[in-house]
Amino acid sequence: MVISRMIVILLFAVTTFGYYYNTYLMLGVLAVTWLFLPFLYWAGLRFNARMSSYRNVRFDFTAPLISMFKIILFYPLLTIATLGGVLAGAWYVNMAFAEFFAAIYIFLVPYLFIKWKVMLDNHIYDHYSYGECEFETILSKKEYFFAYANATGLYIGMFVGLIVSIVLLGFIFHDSTFIRQLMIDFDRYNNGFRTHVPFAVYIMVFLSYLVTGLMGWAWKSTIFYRIRNHIYENISVYIPGGKTLQVTSILEFKPFVGLVLSNILMLFFSFGLAWPATRVRLAEHFTENTLIEGELDVAIASNADLQDVNVFGEEADDFFGMNDDFGI
Repeated sequence: MVISRMIVILLFAVTTFGYYYNTYLMLGVLAVTWLFLPFLYWAGLRFNARMSSYRNVRFDFTAPLISMFKIILFYPLLTIATLGGVLAGAWYVNMAFAEFFAAIYIFLVPYLFIKWKVMLDNHIYDHYSYGECEFETILSKKEYFFAYANATGLYIGMFVGLIVSIVLLGFIFHDSTFIRQLMIDFDRYNNGFRTHVPFAVYIMVFLSYLVTGLMGWAWKSTIFYRIRNHIYENISVYIPGGKTLQVTSILEFKPFVGLVLSNILMLFFSFGLAWPATRVRLAEHFTENTLIEGELDVAIASNADLQDVNVFGEEADDFFGMNDDFGI
């Protein structure tokens, strides 16, 4: 584990160094990391599964590595190359054609992303197992579309509400000398004049990042709770002998999003020290909102071989934040 963590930290350090001193080095490291992204994601999923157990029966993740490369790397590259080739050909023939295809892509790209996401999640959950119990998942693109559409609508609503609140505050305090001077100083800060900036400006910058960050997490958690409920409702766990376990997630919008945002604030104001507490709160919430129906006692334990489990994928997964684990 120590060696894996050192490798991940070294990659992060090289990337950070390249960002400030050598752009080509940074791009090279990011390109190599991107090429290995399917392996890191696969290794993280397998490690998490094999390190998890319920009633002394271990989970496992058995997807072939090559299948993860196909879904995560090959299909997106093929799609980008195809769409890019069509757009380039249209631009070469006539600019009007290029504009027409670009307008179509505005609607086509979100559809292709949702289709790819459903395919990836289906593949992942179909290759989980609980002892000798196999998982089977049938997911709907329509549910994913509604999840992203609702979350995006919520984000737009929050953004509009934020703008309206700022405008109203501007009307209320338009005669305030302090607010006028603050806006002048804030404008100077945004234009690169960072010397002799009042502390209040830094408070404004801090609040702007905090509010937009919380809006982003509200968007992400809205998608997460809807998709988790949909996935769990469509997972069947087949027990040897013909019996089935049914798993159900009953997460609700307000409690879950409120928990996520409060965890973010706890982490922020504790400088990360509240991380264990946020994990416990989240685990308790998931446990309270997950139901398992069926004869669990008849599941046969078949523990995965842990000798070849490498923690490197999990370390990279956590460090670069590639998975959907809500550790917040």
